[in-house]
Amino acid sequence: MGVIDHEIGTHFLRRFNERFQVWAKKRDKYEVKNCIRTEEGFACTNQQVRIALSETQGNPFLYRQALNYYMACKASQMSFVELFNDIHKYIDDKHSRWKFVLRVKRGLSDTSEPGGLYKDQVYLEGAVAIL
Repeated sequence: MGVIDHEIGTHFLRRFNERFQVWAKKRDKYEVKNCIRTEEGFACTNQQVRIALSETQGNPFLYRQALNYYMACKASQMSFVELFNDIHKYIDDKHSRWKFVLRVKRGLSDTSEPGGLYKDQVYLEGAVAIL
């Protein structure tokens, strides 16, 4: 349900609402800037609301977003294997660790080299700016 809150409750509603705004399909004319950091930050906090209201899902921390931010920074210096081993201090489960590293290293032709997809940093940056 948190993903639904994130994707539909934030992204879909923002896109749907934009159709009715004066700047719809005229972003350049009205100098409407890209708001990816703010939108993703809001989506993350929106997703955490369900966790906060649920008695069974735990605490609404931005742990995943913080870990993705950390991994994006480290990916610029480490290979897939080095990053996989580095985050062992945060994630014991090898399958979960694999999925986290795979996400930041996706799109690279040679994962033994430093580098990664750094877009995931906007989730934490936006959430921190909003909060």
